[in-house]
Amino acid sequence: MQRINRLAKASGYTLFQKELKDTRNQYFNLVKSTKTKHWNKFLEKEDTQSIFKAMSYTKGKYSQLVPSLYNSETKELESTFQDKCNIFRRALFPPPPQSEGPNLDNLSKDSSYLNSSRVKWDWPSLTQEEVKRACTSKIKGKTPGPDLITQDIIFQAYLAVPYIFYTVYSILINQGHHPKIWKQATGFILKKPKKPNDSLPKAYRVISLLNCLGKVSERILAQRLSFLAETTSLLHNS
Repeated sequence: MQRINRLAKASGYTLFQKELKDTRNQYFNLVKSTKTKHWNKFLEKEDTQSIFKAMSYTKGKYSQLVPSLYNSETKELESTFQDKCNIFRRALFPPPPQSEGPNLDNLSKDSSYLNSSRVKWDWPSLTQEEVKRACTSKIKGKTPGPDLITQDIIFQAYLAVPYIFYTVYSILINQGHHPKIWKQATGFILKKPKKPNDSLPKAYRVISLLNCLGKVSERILAQRLSFLAETTSLLHNS
């Protein structure tokens, strides 16, 4: 096509017009058919993640600045970066609700619980199998937190030095300590879809990326709490 285009250009586009048109159509049709074959081959993959990649390819990508936000205290629109941060902090990170701690003494005094054969308030020491199950869980697509350590890194590190992981997590969990660094997160503010007014803080949501090392501890505790709830009378029969 380029060769015929040069010949046609040299003749002032008085010659080779039909040849140029035919070769141009042949070239673009070949590109189109090749793209279609490649796209169909990609969609026919058995990998479950391919459909999400296809969605990201077909979804339009654009970046949009956060507009001026409405300040409910001053009843005005704030446009500076620091003012927007303060508005988002108040709207998206409200103070936690206050509540009294649970009173487990009532459970031991209740005859229905005493007569139940399922009641067993044991909290044994951490086992190596629990650490192995939590560290080797194959969780894909998880974005790392502030430590930039992914689950894949934890998986390979555990295979290399499992005793170090068991020693660290057994001390922390047996002592009931959750490090402060694992409570920190990287937050991303995203706009909610189909919200008519972008100036309202509630038109946005925040996602928090936690440290994956802390998630290992959380998986261990979640498994234990689930087992405790199922093997005692904490859950209603229905």
